[in-house]
Amino acid sequence: MNSLYSAECVTAVKETARRNLVIAVFGTEVCLTMSALQVLADGYFVCAVEDTSGGMSAGPHRAGLRRIAQAGACR
Repeated sequence: MNSLYSAECVTAVKETARRNLVIAVFGTEVCLTMSALQVLADGYFVCAVEDTSGGMSAGPHRAGLRRIAQAGACR
């Protein structure tokens, strides 16, 4: 649900020493939204790849994208 629950993922992100992340996942409304909100809270800049992420339907997909945009992510 949130890739940052994985210690390996967090370590890999930190080892890059970069502050800009591009995120694309299968489930926009949960996986993308939760991961993006977490890294935004941790001080990263996030760009979500809208056309390579998907949701169960168009409504939740759009809602997830709006939520992360409201939090400061680009898309």
